[in-house]
Amino acid sequence: MIRLTSLTLAMAAFTGLSLNAMEVDPQTGGLVFGNDKAKDYSFNAFAGLANKQIDQGWERDSNAVLQTGGTARYWGLGLTLFGSFAIEPDSSATYVSTVDPTVYGPNPLSPGEFVQFNAKLDYVIEVDGVYGVDQPFLQFIPHFEYVTYPNQPANVLKDDQVWAGADVWWSTPLEGIEIGGNSDWNLLSPAYRGAAGFREVLQFAPYDLVLWQVANWGSNTYQNYFYNSETTGFTTTDIGAKVRMPMAWREWWTYVGADWSYWVTQSAREARGDFGLNAGTFEFNVGMEWIAE
Repeated sequence: MIRLTSLTLAMAAFTGLSLNAMEVDPQTGGLVFGNDKAKDYSFNAFAGLANKQIDQGWERDSNAVLQTGGTARYWGLGLTLFGSFAIEPDSSATYVSTVDPTVYGPNPLSPGEFVQFNAKLDYVIEVDGVYGVDQPFLQFIPHFEYVTYPNQPANVLKDDQVWAGADVWWSTPLEGIEIGGNSDWNLLSPAYRGAAGFREVLQFAPYDLVLWQVANWGSNTYQNYFYNSETTGFTTTDIGAKVRMPMAWREWWTYVGADWSYWVTQSAREARGDFGLNAGTFEFNVGMEWIAE
């Protein structure tokens, strides 16, 4: 939450990176206490390419995808939309046909298919001024999120991902280093997911850099969404980075990002091996972003 400049951290959620339970991109335009100069709005939109589509540690498309979306926020209330579209065919794509035991069915992808859609409604509440004038201290973000995979036939992952929860980020006394946590409950099933981790917000003009290290976990119902598991505990760890650089046109930026996700438990890794998947996945993406001043 360190506001290095009023523009460069007017960042929005889901900007072309793998999607996890916890939002790792700093949010602005919220309801801010202790800072009379804070902007009460933020708007952005982006489009980019990724080498694959990862959602919550699982590969929805193992080949190249087009990712697009954006966020509109005013007085704290924000709406974020995200979409991912297949570019190349993917004969290995699957869907969850049953849960407990988890059974997968084939779902080959063709170019142009709508792979994933996310809609998130949230409210950013921020407290500033504890460390000094206009310096961020604590951010609380309650939210509702809907996740679906439009190209798949009816199944639990496509139809039942309606989440309610909150993120909390604390900006430590070490400038640019933040600690955060997340809890989400599914409104249509007893599934629960959570996360905790760090992010580092740095500036090396003209570059803006965000780094994150996050551990994710979930209930046995949540883990059954992804593989046949009777356990509750850790799912994946995520390590990622994203860098932005201003373009020649006002309000336009380019970004490059990467995220490595690794399934922590041996049972999860073995289950993924049964489907011919690796224990870890790496997503790389590049794109353009418009950020309103």
